[in-house]
Amino acid sequence: MSQVAEIFWAQIVSSYGITVANLPPGREGMVAYASNGRKSGEGAGAGTGVPVYWSNGLWRVFSTDAQVQS
Repeated sequence: MSQVAEIFWAQIVSSYGITVANLPPGREGMVAYASNGRKSGEGAGAGTGVPVYWSNGLWRVFSTDAQVQS
């Protein structure tokens, strides 16, 4: 018999953030907040922060799947 697990968030998850340069090596499925990560249209050194996830050896921005940049 197959079992299906459901996960429900009971509260808002908050993160203080970590700079792109200080993001540690991750594992598949890890999520973080890059405090100086760049959103689309933000220039180098002017990132205002983005949520990121670890996939295929890189921290990636959710909105673009690209490697996070500061």
